Amino acid sequence: MGAAGTPQQVGPPQAMMRNKGRNYPSIGSMTEREKYKAVFNDLYAEYKELYREISAAEQKFQDLDAMMRQLPRHYQNRKEQSRLSAVRKEYRTKRKDPAYLEKQQRRDYLKRKLAHLKAQIQAYDWEAGEGSVAF
Repeated sequence: MGAAGTPQQVGPPQAMMRNKGRNYPSIGSMTEREKYKAVFNDLYAEYKELYREISAAEQKFQDLDAMMRQLPRHYQNRKEQSRLSAVRKEYRTKRKDPAYLEKQQRRDYLKRKLAHLKAQIQAYDWEAGEGSVAF
């Protein structure tokens, strides 16, 4: 349940993560392990790219936050005041951009899925008696 007792929206990433145990159950053979490893590698490349993009955007937001904190709240000149208000509004809009938020959600989903795949591979390696096989 979300705030005020309303049902919480569950988008595809949340629904998929609930099913990850069914989609990627315990590994039973070396062939399955290799398949999981291939999926992991594919997803990891996407995760790294999203991580870089989001980290760069976050750094820009932090820099802008610092600069905006140094700006005066009010100007004597109405034109400057209007311009400053427009810049602040644009900043808030960019921060809440649906495409940016989707990328964050995708990155977070991939992180959880990669952790699950890695755990399944490591569990197989451990059970197969290879305990310390390099992932």
